[in-house]
Amino acid sequence: MHHACNCRSFPSLSISYLYTVDLALLLGILRLYRYASVLVSVWLSASFVFLVCSVGIMYHFSLLFTACCMLVRYPWPEDLCSSC
Repeated sequence: MHHACNCRSFPSLSISYLYTVDLALLLGILRLYRYASVLVSVWLSASFVFLVCSVGIMYHFSLLFTACCMLVRYPWPEDLCSSC
């Protein structure tokens, strides 16, 4: 009798336990998805900033190199600017 009562109360307990586990899993997946989206957006913005900075640095160095070549070319003889 006690065993039958225990068996009767078991399914509702297991169903509520399963709902709790499903809810916890769903919340964990949503939290992971939020963290992943934040990480992906941070990674994309960092790579975009890195790309812009590298292009800007290369452009800046080419401008400096051109200015140095012009400075070297005009006051001094031509053989100093042959490396350009």
